[in-house]
Amino acid sequence: MLEHLPRDCVLEVLREIHRVLAQEGRVSLRVPNLAAAIGAYHMALDFTHITPFTEFSFMQLLEAAGFAPERMVFQCQAPACFGRCAHGIAHFFEY
Repeated sequence: MLEHLPRDCVLEVLREIHRVLAQEGRVSLRVPNLAAAIGAYHMALDFTHITPFTEFSFMQLLEAAGFAPERMVFQCQAPACFGRCAHGIAHFFEY
């Protein structure tokens, strides 16, 4: 859902998630990865997608929101028809 928010709201939302997250809580976020082979297509597929992300920009944003980089784990969840190398979705877990 973060890709549907204006850029200036995304950091505010992530800071609030970090603020209310329990001490050892987890959050799982999925956003289209613009750096993926099909990233631009996925962003353009839905005109309500406003803010693009790459794994690098997403990590920068999460750090700015207060999440610890050493606790971030990214996983690829590409659409099955494109195989694992497509890197369609950046998936973040906070442990």
